[in-house]
Amino acid sequence: MSPAYIILIILPAASFLLGILGYFIFKKVWMMVVIVFILSLIFMFIVIGAEPTFLIWVAMMTGSCFISGSITKTISTFAKRNY
Repeated sequence: MSPAYIILIILPAASFLLGILGYFIFKKVWMMVVIVFILSLIFMFIVIGAEPTFLIWVAMMTGSCFISGSITKTISTFAKRNY
């Protein structure tokens, strides 16, 4: 598998799913966002190297995790209020 496929397809999907799972595990959105930020920073630095453009991908992975965790929190809170 090429690094481009991993960076463009696998990692955004994984960070989105980790945001959902992280909210259910920790009951906080920010906990998994920080974990994904650190892991993607390490992975991008190892795979790509010390290029300044890799921070864009780290921000995208972190943002994807934050968005999915926030959506999950909103749906979970809405579902608890209605039942």
